[in-house]
Amino acid sequence: MKTRKHRTFSVVLGLLAILATQVSAIQLKDLLGTWKGKRTELQSGVGGYSNATLIGKRTSDGGVIVTEIGTSKWIGAYKIKHTFQKNGTYRSKQTLYGLILATSSGKWRIKGSAISISGVGRSSSGSSKFSGLLRKPTKKTLVYSGKSGSISVTIRGKKQ
Repeated sequence: MKTRKHRTFSVVLGLLAILATQVSAIQLKDLLGTWKGKRTELQSGVGGYSNATLIGKRTSDGGVIVTEIGTSKWIGAYKIKHTFQKNGTYRSKQTLYGLILATSSGKWRIKGSAISISGVGRSSSGSSKFSGLLRKPTKKTLVYSGKSGSISVTIRGKKQ
């Protein structure tokens, strides 16, 4: 005969099992599709934002290219291509009117329910290390938060 304590424990275990099945690790395929949102860059609390569209497409090697197309009141229209190769290599290239403003290279890996990205970014002002996490808190939400040198970068997008 089960006691009240055993029944309560069984119910709690059952709820935990249900919750655990709903949380899944992010995969590269989760980056596919179109996302609309905002990029925020802050340094010591000061900075700006840009409206951005993120378009994720599969590459021939099984990786993903996410093209970020944005508009900022400071620099105008820009494009950043984020490449996640299947072998764990990450690269990006930011262009403005066809001119390369910045590049970065590093590694990505799945870490729990997020994609961890780290490496070195380069621009005309020098180079700096960057790192961040790409998460998918809900089925239709994508969030990147990280640091590049002393700049905090956040990108939030909603699936279209």
